Amino acid sequence: SSNGTALSSGPQRISRPNQRTTAIPVENLEETHTKVSPSNEAISDVKLCGTEVKVSSNDVSEVFVFSRESLVAMTEDAAWSTRLQAFVLMNQRLERAVSVGETLGSTIIEAFVDLGISHLADTHHKVSMAALSVLMSLHSQSQFNKHCKPKLGAVTTALFNRLVDRRPNIRDQANAILNEIRYNFDPVDLIAAVSPRMHEIADRTKTALVQFLGAVVPHCTLYFSQPSLASAF
Repeated sequence: SSNGTALSSGPQRISRPNQRTTAIPVENLEETHTKVSPSNEAISDVKLCGTEVKVSSNDVSEVFVFSRESLVAMTEDAAWSTRLQAFVLMNQRLERAVSVGETLGSTIIEAFVDLGISHLADTHHKVSMAALSVLMSLHSQSQFNKHCKPKLGAVTTALFNRLVDRRPNIRDQANAILNEIRYNFDPVDLIAAVSPRMHEIADRTKTALVQFLGAVVPHCTLYFSQPSLASAF
């Protein structure tokens, strides 16, 4: 590759999945769950109430009430187990929304996306995997597409840069989410999101980027028929 070290075939290659990818499993926390209370300054429209987490040994459930501020504080905690718990809570909230057909607001979805992106390179492998699980849950379910769309550029850029992560599982799951994004989102929206940020993608991942674009661009004839957009690309 003229853009740096060529990627080998395998987890870095973007290819259409033979079957739909499901959310990445995250190891359960200990059965004693901690109730996280929102701060007094929490914005009311981002409070996520009523999430039930079943404790199988006792067949009981506990209600978590948490805000964006609470989750941010947890993801910034020095203890990796606390950071992990934050992403487990997010994933459980998304799973519950899917199971009951609930619509979550843009503030919640965008906050989850931002937190997921910010911890893809977390120092602890389990936290990075949990962050990827949240991003998979968000981008593999069509009911979240509307609110994920504004963040597509940031998400795809972050995922492409994880394709050269030293941890194989991170590379594999980043690749899987990119395939889900390509499968679930409109090609024109993808080009519009990726094009302005291609310079942020590491040279070592440019081969994967070209493969990704090669699958998307043929479906964007109308987009490239506009001279200003074609020249910008």
